[in-house]
Amino acid sequence: MRIALATQGDQALLAIEVLSSMTRQGLLHPKECAQICIALGTSQNVKIAASSSSLHQALHDKFKTNIENEYLQAVDITYRYQRDVVGNVRGATCDPYRSILYRMMEVTRTGGIKDRTKFFKGLCARIEPDFSQRSSIDLEQYLQRSRFILENMAFFKYTSAEELDAAIVAMEEVFTRAGIVVVDSITRDAITRDAIRRDTTETELLGLTTPIGDSGKIGFDRLRTLAAFSTALSGLWHAKSYLRQQYGFSGSCGSTTTKSSENSSTVPKKVDGMDGRAFWERNSTMVTTLDSEQAMLNMCCAFIELHEGLGSKVAAISGSGLLEGMPSTKGVKGGRVRKAPLNQSSRKRRKT
Repeated sequence: MRIALATQGDQALLAIEVLSSMTRQGLLHPKECAQICIALGTSQNVKIAASSSSLHQALHDKFKTNIENEYLQAVDITYRYQRDVVGNVRGATCDPYRSILYRMMEVTRTGGIKDRTKFFKGLCARIEPDFSQRSSIDLEQYLQRSRFILENMAFFKYTSAEELDAAIVAMEEVFTRAGIVVVDSITRDAITRDAIRRDTTETELLGLTTPIGDSGKIGFDRLRTLAAFSTALSGLWHAKSYLRQQYGFSGSCGSTTTKSSENSSTVPKKVDGMDGRAFWERNSTMVTTLDSEQAMLNMCCAFIELHEGLGSKVAAISGSGLLEGMPSTKGVKGGRVRKAPLNQSSRKRRKT
């Protein structure tokens, strides 16, 4: 397996042939093999990609229920394979605009809407900020992986309007839930231009030569984290907006498709003359957010404006049960938020 994922040459091709033979003989668990097949299906070596996709198709047809839960992990493996072996960190190609994982989507296109919805929610969850682990996050890798996921979702070939709607709603839910927390953190920490200038001035007056980025200042590290989270969530919103524009969807959040099962099962049609160039170019600058203090400050300010400008439209996700102002439930056991206790007057009214 390590050989198969270590190169795009003849050794990798031989390795995938060996894996295929072992799988047919029942010597290899289909879960392990499926993950590798999905990653190798993105190889620039046409023979490796074709062989891997064929094996993935055979596994999917025979062991669908056993391997469908492995697809999110397979996306992580694919990202690392693309980054370390192929030398690519983008989630799509631009000529034409096509998802890196398009072969995986073709193999799994027969899956039910529940499976697709779970998959889309899992992808978006990988972008959702996790403040409990912020000290151990490689922010540049976080942004690159987020962009990889966003570009795949933006350029997936959706087989039905219902499937497309599930992807858009998954994006909106994470943006709403996590955006509230990020905006609150930015405003609560009062990370402003004046605060950064004051730190810089103090450093200069003391004659220190260590740049503020290397000085270990908690304020700067916090700014860097919030800027990265703001960038990823902004990218999530722009990906969602691109999908809406590309397929001519309008209306409130969560209502991109009609309730008719006949309409929701049809293949969505793209708007004529709409391409992904603007979206692609916007994503090209995601990682540069961390290049300077000014860029990070601008990103935080821009995200606040984006989130507040959307107002109630972002919070009104149909059927999601999300309340405006509700904090993130990520990391909360069971994902539940306890209701506030009734006050005394409320109890009296209820009794009467």
